[in-house]
Amino acid sequence: MPGDRPRLETEERTAERLEGGSAGDIEDILGHSFADRDLLRAALTHGSVRQAGRAPGRLEFLGDAVLELIVREHLMRLHPGDGEGALTRYKAALVSEKALARAGRAAGIMDSVALGGGVSGGAVPDSVVAGVLEALIGAVFLDSGGNLEAAGRAVERTVLGTLEISAVEDRPPMDACSRLQELCQGMALGTPGYVSERAGGSDHAPVFVSRVEIAGMSFGPASGRSKKEAQQAAAAEALEALESEE
Repeated sequence: MPGDRPRLETEERTAERLEGGSAGDIEDILGHSFADRDLLRAALTHGSVRQAGRAPGRLEFLGDAVLELIVREHLMRLHPGDGEGALTRYKAALVSEKALARAGRAAGIMDSVALGGGVSGGAVPDSVVAGVLEALIGAVFLDSGGNLEAAGRAVERTVLGTLEISAVEDRPPMDACSRLQELCQGMALGTPGYVSERAGGSDHAPVFVSRVEIAGMSFGPASGRSKKEAQQAAAAEALEALESEE
């Protein structure tokens, strides 16, 4: 893809290209006309090019937070019946480095990006493409005076406009322990801990029991023919209890 080849140039050259029409292409992609072209130039100049003005890393930092907020709100509207665990999984799929890089390439943002000698190779790394997209979202947010609606349009036309959440929904369902860990992370409850022991049975048909402890709460005991099966059963009980509280 021609737009995915590194451009080795200076910040001054970036400014010349933006004045020559490249800025309009980016603004069409984002659905936003920049009042402050320095912001746009900063977002489109990778850290491998020395800059005297705003550092793109700061725009990436801001854009990352703005993007996550917009995606979370979008998913809550799109999936009103889903719990926190499922929403967290969808969000992680949409804002992962790989997903953002795919979105940035599909939207065509790399055609206008300046890269320095610190980026080499035939294709731009995913981390760079994702960072540029986040920087652009941060730049739109700042240029619009902190207007989430303007930033939301940029996210809609790039991240949400090029990715399909169905790819996440069609994945095989996770086991109970994995789902519980994801839910606990989303609820800031820490990592679940399991206490398991053999509770009887014969050598050929043992019985195990397991409890799961989460942030001072205990769920179970649940039994199974193996320690893993008992843990899965305990996790299922914990999931049912926690999801009913959401």
